[in-house]
Amino acid sequence: MAPDIAALTEARDRAVTLGATLRLDRSDDPDEPLYALADPMGHTFCIFVA
Repeated sequence: MAPDIAALTEARDRAVTLGATLRLDRSDDPDEPLYALADPMGHTFCIFVA
């Protein structure tokens, strides 16, 4: 979880730096901004504003 859009973007960048792959970008969704990513083994996870 991230407290705001800026932190959401930072968390996405950090995850990608650590080997995650971006699967879905919904950062512009006004109701539920999020990124769906996959770890290096292919397991999907989300980072969202809460």
